[in-house]
Amino acid sequence: MNFCILGAGAWGTAVAIYLSKIGHVVTLVPRRVEQALSMSSARENQDYLEGVPFDPNLQIGSSLKPALMESDYIFFACPSHALRETCQQVIEQAIPSSPRLRGALALCKGLEPETNLFAHEVMSREFGSNFSTGYLTGPSHAEDIATGKPAAMVLAINGSDLDRKKLQSEISSAFLRIYRSDDRTGVALGSCIKNVYAIATGISDGLGLGDNARA
Repeated sequence: MNFCILGAGAWGTAVAIYLSKIGHVVTLVPRRVEQALSMSSARENQDYLEGVPFDPNLQIGSSLKPALMESDYIFFACPSHALRETCQQVIEQAIPSSPRLRGALALCKGLEPETNLFAHEVMSREFGSNFSTGYLTGPSHAEDIATGKPAAMVLAINGSDLDRKKLQSEISSAFLRIYRSDDRTGVALGSCIKNVYAIATGISDGLGLGDNARA
């Protein structure tokens, strides 16, 4: 498959490296042109994942339209507050010339600040309800995904279960297990509140409240 990843922070870069390592053609589009030039030259992301080289299947793009022309799915690796604007840029610049595009997945977590909408709700409002939208998310660190350490994530996207199974199969590997779900809201909510629980657990431990309070 062909994938386009918009946003070249640590997480977007890690997913791009992973997908290219397992044989997919991936175009990673940084927000800044100078970052794209630096990454193209160094063949690594020296700002966020220094020392992790890019696979030959990983291309660096500096504009949306050519990056999306052959893409099957878009991954949004921008912050949640920038998701709507990035969706609008995709629609304006690339959608008419992207006949293969099947759907979009958010790598970001959290709510849109102004509306309290989840990422899939923002994407559905921008792309339309017939366009498949969802998440690739889970308890995983960028550097571990980029370097091939074992992990598990959840693919939650609307559409047919046949399409979900196909995408699940395409992005799974020996070191990254992908579970699939059609519960986008549940997956998004879990991603939002996990850090709240983690902080509360740390406070409980710090106060010495014991296992019952921690649980």
